[in-house]
Amino acid sequence: MTAPLIPGLNDHEMPQILEMAAQNGAKYAGYTVARLNDAVKLIFNDWLYKNFPDRADKVWHMVEGLHGESKRQ
Repeated sequence: MTAPLIPGLNDHEMPQILEMAAQNGAKYAGYTVARLNDAVKLIFNDWLYKNFPDRADKVWHMVEGLHGESKRQ
């Protein structure tokens, strides 16, 4: 299980993680997309824009798309 998947931040790591898991005997794999409920959404938004200002808008829009939303907090 790979979690949480955050498109634009760590999704590029998934193929290598899955390959390594398979090499070590994994037969099945899965992932969980970052859930941003209530206060977590606001905290993540603040963290994202402070730590990844160069790609924050793109990441935020992809995360919103996963949750059917479309506004920056």
